[in-house]
Amino acid sequence: MKPALFAKKEDYPSSGYGIIADATDCKVHEVLNGDYTFTFNLPRTSRFFELIKPEYMIYVPVNGTSKDWFYIKSTDVKSSPDTMTVTCNHESILANNGYMKGSLSIDRLSVQTALKRMTDLLDSTGKQFKYQTSMVRNIGDVHVTYTNMNPTEMIIGNSNSLVNILGGRIERNGRTINIAEKYTGRSIDLRKGKNISGISIQKNIESIVTSIVPYYTEKEINTTDPDKPTTPTNPPETGWTVTSNEGVVTVTKSPGATCYSDANQPENNRLVGVGTPWYTDQKRTKSGSTQYRIGTNCWVSAGDVTFAAQSNVVSYSSDSTPTKVMRAVATTPKEEERVWGAEVYSPMYKKYKLPHRKVVDYSSRVDNDADLSELAHRYFYENPGVDEPTYTISIDTVPTQNVSIQNAHIGDTARIYDPDFKIATEQIIFEREFDSDKEINTLIKAGTYQQTIFRYLDNRIKENDQKIDDTNDQTNNAIENNSNDISNVQDNVDTLGDETNDWQKRHEEEEKRIQAEQDRIDKKVDDAQRDLSDFMNSGGQNVIQFLPDRENPTQLKVKTGYGYLLLDDHGIGFHKSNGTVITGMSSDGRFYADDISAQTITGKTIEGGVINGARITGAQITGTEQINLGSGSRKTSLAYYGISTPSITVDEIDGLNFMQASNITVTNQLRARYLIIESGGNISSPNGALYLTGPLYVNGRLIAS
Repeated sequence: MKPALFAKKEDYPSSGYGIIADATDCKVHEVLNGDYTFTFNLPRTSRFFELIKPEYMIYVPVNGTSKDWFYIKSTDVKSSPDTMTVTCNHESILANNGYMKGSLSIDRLSVQTALKRMTDLLDSTGKQFKYQTSMVRNIGDVHVTYTNMNPTEMIIGNSNSLVNILGGRIERNGRTINIAEKYTGRSIDLRKGKNISGISIQKNIESIVTSIVPYYTEKEINTTDPDKPTTPTNPPETGWTVTSNEGVVTVTKSPGATCYSDANQPENNRLVGVGTPWYTDQKRTKSGSTQYRIGTNCWVSAGDVTFAAQSNVVSYSSDSTPTKVMRAVATTPKEEERVWGAEVYSPMYKKYKLPHRKVVDYSSRVDNDADLSELAHRYFYENPGVDEPTYTISIDTVPTQNVSIQNAHIGDTARIYDPDFKIATEQIIFEREFDSDKEINTLIKAGTYQQTIFRYLDNRIKENDQKIDDTNDQTNNAIENNSNDISNVQDNVDTLGDETNDWQKRHEEEEKRIQAEQDRIDKKVDDAQRDLSDFMNSGGQNVIQFLPDRENPTQLKVKTGYGYLLLDDHGIGFHKSNGTVITGMSSDGRFYADDISAQTITGKTIEGGVINGARITGAQITGTEQINLGSGSRKTSLAYYGISTPSITVDEIDGLNFMQASNITVTNQLRARYLIIESGGNISSPNGALYLTGPLYVNGRLIAS
């Protein structure tokens, strides 16, 4: 889709100049936390050729699903071919024109709170943009304070920016800037021969850092402006002789000279630094003491300064604060002094033949040598991978309607497959080029990537970047010319190292003490467990025991006066003292017993050898042995083959198949199929008749049929 031209954004959608139909080579270029531009070419024959002007707005597709706003930054007309190249920046770059007044410390703030407080400090231009985050987490103790800067610098502009600290990614949509997690959580497949035509791999060491030289800038305290007198808190002290005495005093006392009020009271919060020159217009003396006035309600002792008479000296005012100072401009004002720390080396330092040094300013995070050393030694931990080469995989896509290719975003994960390079890898997408005509990403770059963000901001930021480069060059010269100063700092670091070693020793001793206390507690716990086990194993009478031992028991033994009960994974059984099993139940629920003595046993099935007891009710008895009732000549036996008994008395027997007996007495009736009465036997029925339903045999002879 072609871009649309508007004089201003507010003209959308009805009052624009229309669609630039003859625009060619339309490309959106986006880099992770960096460049976001749109370029296109226009022939001279186009009706838009004379309409195009810097600051006009362009509305154009930026991916397969959405459009966004860019402002025209520059035009470049070429005579051959007769075309104009138009370069546009994303609208969010205009946030560089905003300004945050004051200071903002971000320690322990949530990301959302930090952005809100930044917005509260912005001027009206900065507040035209919306700053938000999808991160739900706190920043932590980073010791970073932002002072008097534009919002883009704070968010993505330097090594202490929010995005760098959080390891995040910015999303830009019109005038909304969102800080998000680095990875989107989305992924696309890029396969050679399917949706990519080829890849190239670049290894680069341009951005690596293998050592840093840290520093911070000492802050200077200014005096007040004599043109704006303040009311002293105490009336001036009497007895002084005051005379006009114009000239310049230079502080000689280290670390500085104390300011005394008109009432001759020391004001320790108004110390002026050693070596600094100050304009004075009056001198006062009393009882042999002499003081020079260098500001409203501020005098310094003559013993802390040297005086040089000089006329026509103009006061110098500081632009950084509303307070003016009276430092003499007859001499060059002294710059804020930098305090250098010892060089810190990466673990990868020896893997490179050439030095890759970086000067790092910690002024926003520290104000003393100890903190500087601590933070500098955390640099390579806070910036992982900065000491390693960057690998960039550039993917040339092929024309396709693949939605994943169309909608690929910065921060997506690219799963790249190329059999020619034998590549099968997952890398974050950090750069893309989008053809707004074809509505597809024509180039995708993925891999490890580091960049200086100032390279992709507007001219104002680029000029600041050049100043930083110039300062770094001066810093490198200063390092070479002041090796002795660095050596002195190194001595301080060594002293700090000795103190650190002492602290480490005390820490190790404390760890040993804690470990000894832990061992003592562990021993008490072990002793208590052992005592408990011994008590359980003895039970006072050795009643309960864990076998073979308490730590790895496989059996539980409970002693009684008759024997002992044993429980294990085979089941539970009661044993005599000699080990003989009397009663047991197996792990599958079956019951075993050598002897059962009871009043009543009620159940369904009882399997066993011999049952001696009074009564069995409602039970089925099965087995290969027998049941004996009584003893001696009066014993009756029940077995699978029948009943054996010396006599049997029944009221009625019906359905009997076979009976053999020496004497049978029937009280009611007897119905039998076969009846055998042995020799000498007798059959009688005193109360009724004898009915024979089958043949009757006596001594083998058929008597009746």
